[in-house]
Amino acid sequence: MLTLTTTKETPNKSIFLPLPPGEGWGEGVNSMSDPLTLFLSHGERELIQHLPLTPIAVRAKQSGVTLVITLIVLVAMTLATISLMRSVDTSNIIAGNLAFQQAASHAADAGIEEAARVLLPLVVANHGLGCTGACEPGYISWHDPDHEPPHVSWKAYWDHVEASANGPITVADGYDVYYVVESMCDGVGQTGECLKAPPSMSGNCGGSDLGAGSQQCIATTRYYYRVTSRVTGPRNTVSYIQAMLAM
Repeated sequence: MLTLTTTKETPNKSIFLPLPPGEGWGEGVNSMSDPLTLFLSHGERELIQHLPLTPIAVRAKQSGVTLVITLIVLVAMTLATISLMRSVDTSNIIAGNLAFQQAASHAADAGIEEAARVLLPLVVANHGLGCTGACEPGYISWHDPDHEPPHVSWKAYWDHVEASANGPITVADGYDVYYVVESMCDGVGQTGECLKAPPSMSGNCGGSDLGAGSQQCIATTRYYYRVTSRVTGPRNTVSYIQAMLAM
């Protein structure tokens, strides 16, 4: 409702006009045929015709822009939240995989320990280090450099020696361990070029003179043997560990 107070011709008289529909106060009341203008003087009509537009329409347009900006901010915040959640999930998966890999590496020690404690002494006792046919399960009397990493993948290498592997050894937490021992000679039956360890000294090696009844200092040739341990565990975890033993 529009209130108009005049001081000409109608002192102290207030005229109440309903706000007409449209974009401003000026529209709808400028027409001299409007019934509301029949009771107004000429000066009042001139005043109404020159009334400024109301700022209501401008404020309405501004509120629409604010809504659009608010929606854009909400979308940006939603995308940032989703990105953060995916980042946290990825970090948890990586940490879990590293934990399984470390556990598999610890489990592989069981295969290396059994090879050093059981298999190699058994092979030595049976004079089987130079075997050319059926060797002890888990032992190969030579190695093939062309079928080893880095020339081939670890999977291809294991496929090449898997028939001679020993296992599985079941350890805690569902890890299975397989192992194989290879003589570091390039010929079958521990022949050809062999990788040898520094000789071990036995007997009386303290002085240059040998007294009566003293034992002569003897150097014993030792060969290197490579133990490869393969571990399978949860989440399709596969780990390969190698160690070198001298005997």
